[in-house]
Amino acid sequence: MTKTIFTLLLVGLVGYSIAQGVKNPQDCSEFKVSENISQESSGTWTIEITLESKGGKLRYVFYDEDGNLLNQNFESNKVVGLSPGKYGYTVVSEGGCKVSKKLEIK
Repeated sequence: MTKTIFTLLLVGLVGYSIAQGVKNPQDCSEFKVSENISQESSGTWTIEITLESKGGKLRYVFYDEDGNLLNQNFESNKVVGLSPGKYGYTVVSEGGCKVSKKLEIK
């Protein structure tokens, strides 16, 4: 529970800190996210995020179903070395748009 709250707080802080610097908020209707899940030759899995947006810096937060943070580099759009399980991610744009999604690797 504490890890989940920490992760949600971290996601909120990343979004808040980016949104505070927004001078001209972006139109979020064109902020579309999709993911590619692929299995590596080692047997582990990779999640890679693709985003349709009109520029600006992006921040990515990946976490597992227990709320454990999976990435330390919030500028990377992928996380590697995953086992089957439930995961989630949040993408926040410099323009203040935010998308969160949960998925499962079987």
